[in-house]
Amino acid sequence: MADPFTLPGEPEISRAKGVADVVNRVLMELVLACTKGELVYDRFQVGVVTYGGTAAMAPYFQGLRPLSEVAENPLDVERRPIVNPGGSTSDIFFPFWFEPRAEGGTPMCEAIRIAHGLIAPWVAQYPESFPPIIFNISDGESTDGSPLEGLRSLQAVSTLDGPCLTFNCLLASGSGPQVVWPARAEQVPEGNLRDLFEGSSVLPEAMRHRAAAAHKLSLESGARGVVLNVGLLDLVRLLDIGTPANDGGAR
Repeated sequence: MADPFTLPGEPEISRAKGVADVVNRVLMELVLACTKGELVYDRFQVGVVTYGGTAAMAPYFQGLRPLSEVAENPLDVERRPIVNPGGSTSDIFFPFWFEPRAEGGTPMCEAIRIAHGLIAPWVAQYPESFPPIIFNISDGESTDGSPLEGLRSLQAVSTLDGPCLTFNCLLASGSGPQVVWPARAEQVPEGNLRDLFEGSSVLPEAMRHRAAAAHKLSLESGARGVVLNVGLLDLVRLLDIGTPANDGGAR
């Protein structure tokens, strides 16, 4: 994650920096979408498991947290310049909950096990809610075995509205075929990429329609929530399509 993005048109920043910025922005947008006046409505609960340890995230951010509490507990707030429509610039206050960090391996099986330990009790407590959505973001293969069994164990956890949804993003490392939103196994090479495909959920119809409306993506029926050997734009699309603010539930 310390390496820069390698695809044409990508920002000249490390993958860790890019992912941290995207996740922080998603959280900020969720907070804004669920805010009315000064009240943040708890339409989401959010949890994060980090491969590089917990030092890079707000100390408060352990387990699954209601969105209102997340909003009140950023790691810090910084000023960021923005360009206005007329060309002038101004500063905005940008809260962030995670800092970029690139260290350690990629123990996907262990991370998925931890996620399962968070999700299962939540589902037992809120059985009538929209099922949890789990995003797995990495730039390398699992270092502790195939994640397929663990991803399927997450999908086996269900609310009354359906099973948990598991979506995967493998950021490009400079080699290998790029595969986005595949619907059939033969579209994905065997091995690690195929395991991530098999462990990814089929996009619900509402999300497939959102992909078309918001991102002009024409995805065939059965397309799965998985993007492989991709850059930052496809990660942004995956998180946006999979985290619509008009759905309640754990994310």
